Formats: sequence, structure tokens, C-alpha cells
Amino acid sequence: MHAEEHIEVGEFLKSFIYGGLDGTINILCIIVSSVSSQQSSYTILAVGIAATFGDAIGMGLGDYLSYKT
Repeated sequence: MHAEEHIEVGEFLKSFIYGGLDGTINILCIIVSSVSSQQSSYTILAVGIAATFGDAIGMGLGDYLSYKT
């Protein structure tokens, strides 16, 4: 039997690209909605930071669970 060794970088790159695109679009929509509703700068900043952390945790957990399944 010949054992082949493969680098698993492609799997992480796929997750990074997918999560980055999804997070960018979601956060952009949230920030544009906040700006269009004429919120203060501090509120927009807080909503943007909260969306970034929430989306990062959600995408990371979803990717981890789908990888383990």
C-alpha cells in the first residue's frame, strides 16, 4: 500500500473565502441599514462590531460542526 501525503490547506482556504464573503455582505447590509435609519456614529460602530463578532462566531461554529459531521 502506498500512503499519499496531502496538504490540507485547501480546506481551510475554502472556509476562509466562504466565511469572508458571507461576513462581508452581512455586515455591509447591517451597516447600510443603520446609516439609512440615521443612527449616531457610535451606534453604527457598536452594531458593526457586534455583527462582526456574532458572524465570526456563527460561521466558525457552523464550519466546525459541518466538518465534524
